[in-house]
Amino acid sequence: MNLCFNVKKNSKVVIFLYVLFFLNINLFAQKYSVSIFEKKANSQTIWMQSNLDLSENQYDKIYNLNLLYAKIEDSIEHVKNNNFKSDAKQRIKKNKYNDYKIILNSEQYKQFILHIENKDSNKKSPFTSTY
Repeated sequence: MNLCFNVKKNSKVVIFLYVLFFLNINLFAQKYSVSIFEKKANSQTIWMQSNLDLSENQYDKIYNLNLLYAKIEDSIEHVKNNNFKSDAKQRIKKNKYNDYKIILNSEQYKQFILHIENKDSNKKSPFTSTY
């Protein structure tokens, strides 16, 4: 058995193993990391599920809607013009609530709007500044 240490040959193996190791860690992290959009959509949808008793179908639709609007809202954050940003946020919010109105039944929508209007509520909400 020859245990001779060939530096050039072994260094290539070490570099290959190093790259392979960190590539696997990066792929694992990407697979299991949750985007900020998904976190926001998830927290809003869970709040709605626990407070509005969503059906399974409603839950899926609301989650997808919340995810879409989380991405749209984030894109507005990069705008420098504060007047435009403020107007855009209001239009986005109005459109989002109109979309909720389509998915939720009338009682659920009333409860949601009451919560939004009641900013002094003790309940934590991902839709208000009390969260």
